[in-house]
Amino acid sequence: MYYQILINGMSLGIFGHPNVQNMHLSLMVTAERREIFANAVCQEGEDLYMIDWLQYQITVEDVVEFKQVLEGPVPEPRKKYKIRASVQDA
Repeated sequence: MYYQILINGMSLGIFGHPNVQNMHLSLMVTAERREIFANAVCQEGEDLYMIDWLQYQITVEDVVEFKQVLEGPVPEPRKKYKIRASVQDA
């Protein structure tokens, strides 16, 4: 699953993974800040990872689009955490 994020018609990047369990493309808005986030839970082999690619500040005038694409060059994540099994899952 891959998505391209565009701001004012310009590509911010393509984010995704071949084995996405769930993906979050979101916009956070407060009185002072507006930011876009792109992260996902992905499976690699037997392990699950929380992969965080993007936290990007935008303005109130920016037009943001999320567009599903087949694939693309995905940047290295800013953060990647292995998800440990909970007691119920073990």
